[in-house]
Amino acid sequence: MDVVYQSALLSAATYVSLQHQDFLVGEAITDAAWNRRAPGVATFSGRGFTRRQFAELQHAYRVLCHQPDTSAGFSATVFEHIGSGELHLAFGGSTAFGEEWQDVALAQEFADRLAALLRDGVVDDFLRAAELLDAAGNANPAYIGRLRLTGHSLGGHLALWAAVEHPELVMRVDTFNGAGMSCSTPVMLLLETLWRDTILPALSASSLDPARVHNYYADPGPQAAGAGAFGYRPGEHVALFIEDHSEEGAKPLENHAMTYLLESLALYRVFGAIDASLSFEDVAAILEGGSNINNGSIAATASALGDALGGDYAGLDDAVALFDALGPDIAAGAWNDARIKPLADLDMGAAALENSVRGSSYRFALQNLHSFALLARGAASSGLVRGALTPEYIERRCFVLEGLLLRHRGAVPMVAETPRMPAIAWPGRPVASADFRGPGAGFRHARVPFRNGVPVTARIR
Repeated sequence: MDVVYQSALLSAATYVSLQHQDFLVGEAITDAAWNRRAPGVATFSGRGFTRRQFAELQHAYRVLCHQPDTSAGFSATVFEHIGSGELHLAFGGSTAFGEEWQDVALAQEFADRLAALLRDGVVDDFLRAAELLDAAGNANPAYIGRLRLTGHSLGGHLALWAAVEHPELVMRVDTFNGAGMSCSTPVMLLLETLWRDTILPALSASSLDPARVHNYYADPGPQAAGAGAFGYRPGEHVALFIEDHSEEGAKPLENHAMTYLLESLALYRVFGAIDASLSFEDVAAILEGGSNINNGSIAATASALGDALGGDYAGLDDAVALFDALGPDIAAGAWNDARIKPLADLDMGAAALENSVRGSSYRFALQNLHSFALLARGAASSGLVRGALTPEYIERRCFVLEGLLLRHRGAVPMVAETPRMPAIAWPGRPVASADFRGPGAGFRHARVPFRNGVPVTARIR
């Protein structure tokens, strides 16, 4: 997952005005690029980077070649990883869009103009300037099979175009929110016209291996998964959880932004670093279960993971900080045995009664109402011994957590005076029920006696 995160980081970085006189010294990105204010200049801060993300990119990469955004919608940057020498070609989605976002006729005109530039060799001109191609347009032998291409939105289309035209250079292609739009908008028309009329015909004659192409899209978001509605797209199509910024559909294109994918992928890679067997679907289920508040899942889940790890990790709710803190321990193999299990649609009760690391981990998750269980010796989650919680408590905690996960996955707010979950009774005991009193409150009144003294109450994450 770190590979995808790095591609996302560079896709977002290519929107920055790296041509600004203070932003590069030689090939090194300067501190001025973080937030230097100047008219018409895009900084890392302004493009939604956190300070930690900027520092990570600044220290890991150098800029070999940069083409600023043009009125035709073309921008690109070649980055080299300082440690590994890996080459990344990142294409930006145009920031020149104005009325094209709203007017169908203008969107069609824009797509036609950009298609003409592609056919006339605008990408090849850049590749020659970056010395990836020679003067005759042939691949530089030193770079064959070494290039990782990436791009967001229109940039994803441009990355695919470059890969289609020069498959011999390609190691991997990652596109973000470039797979097509599922709503009828001028943006859909622009992207799909470019795809259908220009890139798709070239693809049919290309030797590009589809297995090298990976398409990622925001969920929720206006992207369409796969080939269905918009014609063939090479490679896999993977949904990535993001926090919903569409204001309940009032701003349908807001979730299209690269910022939110980058924010989410920062936590995806933390989970992937601890347990490489996790799929993107697994992590999405964990993040969906993190909170019923649209803009709370990522921080809540990062904090829950830090608490489950324990020690110095407890309390960390910044995904990049958590990844940095984990680095030395992961390199030393401290978490090689760790496994992370999403709890959605999982029978937790029996596992939580086991006298094992697995049992302790499920008990910890139930006690703290986490959307996952961390199974690892030495973690805080492994320290809850059998007998600390009664079977009755575990049974009822399962009930509470199942209800929470259902509501979190649907981003359902807690509503006062209207219980949304049926009461449940055990013979000879008071009724357990939930009291919903607005976003962030939840489950404050559970009328159940717990002999071990651990309350059922928990703030909705």
